[in-house]
Amino acid sequence: MATGWNNSSTSTHDYYDALEQLGYTKTMSEKRVKIYNAIAENSTLFCRRSKRKNIDVLILGSRGEGIGIWGNSDVDMLYVQRCVKCADSYTRSNTMANAPVLFQLEFENVESGYTMLRLMSIEYSRNDKQFIRNIQNALVQKNGYHYLRNDQVFTAAVDHHREGIARQQFVFDDTTGPARKIICELPFLDNLSVDRVLALPCSSPSIINDWCNRKRMCGWPSKDLLDKVKDLDVFVVPVGVRESVDEVLQWRISVTLAEQTLVHSFSDTQIKLYAALKMLTKHELHPVCENVSSYVVKNIIFWMIEETPAEKFTREKFGDCLFHLLKRFKKCVTWRYLPNYMLPSNNMLKNRIYEKERVELIYRLDLMIEEGSSVLLRCPLVREMTGVPKEIFQQRIIFLELAEQAALSLFCIPPSQFKILTQRKIIHKSLFYLTVGEIMKIVLKHVFPLIRRYNPFEYFRHVISMEDDEILRRLFEGVFLYLQKDE
Repeated sequence: MATGWNNSSTSTHDYYDALEQLGYTKTMSEKRVKIYNAIAENSTLFCRRSKRKNIDVLILGSRGEGIGIWGNSDVDMLYVQRCVKCADSYTRSNTMANAPVLFQLEFENVESGYTMLRLMSIEYSRNDKQFIRNIQNALVQKNGYHYLRNDQVFTAAVDHHREGIARQQFVFDDTTGPARKIICELPFLDNLSVDRVLALPCSSPSIINDWCNRKRMCGWPSKDLLDKVKDLDVFVVPVGVRESVDEVLQWRISVTLAEQTLVHSFSDTQIKLYAALKMLTKHELHPVCENVSSYVVKNIIFWMIEETPAEKFTREKFGDCLFHLLKRFKKCVTWRYLPNYMLPSNNMLKNRIYEKERVELIYRLDLMIEEGSSVLLRCPLVREMTGVPKEIFQQRIIFLELAEQAALSLFCIPPSQFKILTQRKIIHKSLFYLTVGEIMKIVLKHVFPLIRRYNPFEYFRHVISMEDDEILRRLFEGVFLYLQKDE
């Protein structure tokens, strides 16, 4: 068995190129970011116009980072309620005091990375009266002050449709932290999981300033990137430290916009490293310990990029970088210690890995380190590339890309054209109740012609280069291959 990365450079390059072919590139990442930003903007308009909610919708996680490909990553949606403001300190002249509900962040007697929300003022708002009523019902008195509970449903921004393509199973799962999960049943594909999280905006400059001002040796993040992060929102989300005394009154600090911006700055090689480690963790480590998550991976790679000169991240040194990432991962697991990249006083692995899990994780990481570049064969998508004829694999890629492009096309029509389709009632709320076949007819007849005319985000290369008959044929062939892949 190989030790370290002693395989031939050709072998390492092959795996690098495999990730390239699978869509893990800087160019494709930037295109996906634009698409999901557009989807988030349209979702915000829908909430504000149709549901009259003072909410901004953000798409985060792999999709928002531009790393999520096809159907193998969930959708993380953040619903930012703008009628609430939270601040480190509160005065009547505070610039945050332009919202009907104001909270002060209280960090005493709470673990790093968490806070309690102490009510400072609450006023009637005609547009947000139901939300404010829900806030009032969730207040708890303690030590002469009122604090906000985190275990209530504050907003119904997303309707629960159970018919047609939107037939869904709604699950509230405590293990997902603050997220409310929707599982969408998709025919012929893996179920799509959508995690929705309520977030309250904060003014907490001390959190970001401490991170921005710490010393760095290798030039990342750059000064421009640090300045950009300083202007981003910080949030609190409804989850506390498990089994702590005031768990139900605690809210977790979220710097997810800053983290997403950092990922957007990754180079092509860094994107491939991030994707590779995420896939390995998902298939090899997460089944052993559910707390070893993609968020853990993100923080490990943040630390490595900050501490490594940029010239190390090249195609030629891809294998060495992945080797050092796995070694770093093993060290974190061994000591159960991983400082949160943005909030270093928060140990992400504290009380999160049982001894039995730790032993198994170390064993698996040792095997992965020894395997060299061939460790990527543990990832199903990479393994398929070497396990089936090239022509078959290419068909599968085209099928998955087409399925993704067909789904995203509905959200990428230019706004002026989308308005025309809604006015003609071609696209409207009844889409939630249609079957896949009925929606596909609408897409082929009305949406694809617009995609071909405007080429939004320069992403829909298959839709633009193929006729409708070929698209349908390849989709049917892809369904057949998908059903046969595990036989």
